[in-house]
Amino acid sequence: MKDRKNKKILGIISIALWAVILISYFFSLTKHISWGDVFGKLTTIVFSISILVIVFFSWWIYKSVRINKFAKRFSNASFAYTTTHDADAYLSELDACARMAGIEKCTVSKIPAKDFLTISKIQVLREAGRREEGLALLKTAQQEIKDENSQVLLKAEAEKWS
Repeated sequence: MKDRKNKKILGIISIALWAVILISYFFSLTKHISWGDVFGKLTTIVFSISILVIVFFSWWIYKSVRINKFAKRFSNASFAYTTTHDADAYLSELDACARMAGIEKCTVSKIPAKDFLTISKIQVLREAGRREEGLALLKTAQQEIKDENSQVLLKAEAEKWS
């Protein structure tokens, strides 16, 4: 939990530093252009802020598109599994979802998406009666997954296996 808060704080500091760097750069450009009047400096400030806003929204849209692609693919795979109960197709689709770009930053119900996909695989293996594979994945997941919410789900799943 602390790591997430630290990452958010570091992200905010990073954005603030980039803003300072870009604004300083644009101010240095105005000195070479020799805009000495107040209107020219005000135009430079507005231009700098506009570029920062454009960069931020471009980054935000890019991240949103990646998250939406993951959510759509995961949702379609879950719907297909619910209707057909084809465990092999669902497991392969979950693997494909886990390999998608940007999945490391996604969360599903306050759980990192990769952890959620792993827990979903364990559940599907249990439902499909593939005991050896499911137990092996469960033991591996219990060692690798550190998130508190994920650990709660793993404990509940381990109880179902025993």
